[in-house]
Amino acid sequence: MGLAGKVSGRLRRIVRTLLSWMSFVCIPAGMLLVVAGFPGLGGVLIIGGILGWFLVDPIMLLLDLASPQRGETGGEGSSRGQK
Repeated sequence: MGLAGKVSGRLRRIVRTLLSWMSFVCIPAGMLLVVAGFPGLGGVLIIGGILGWFLVDPIMLLLDLASPQRGETGGEGSSRGQK
């Protein structure tokens, strides 16, 4: 795996971690907003946090599956000219 593969792997890990923690923080923040008198916004944050907490990993897994792996071809360029 080249440098670009390592950087993209770490970047995906950072994004996954940030999204997980942000969705986890939305739940208590929504509860505080409900107590402060903003039930609509608080409810949206709570529901969004719960949905985000359970959907971050499947979405990131689908994004990982959608990206083609460059190292699986066995060589550079097309195999048409190789004999």
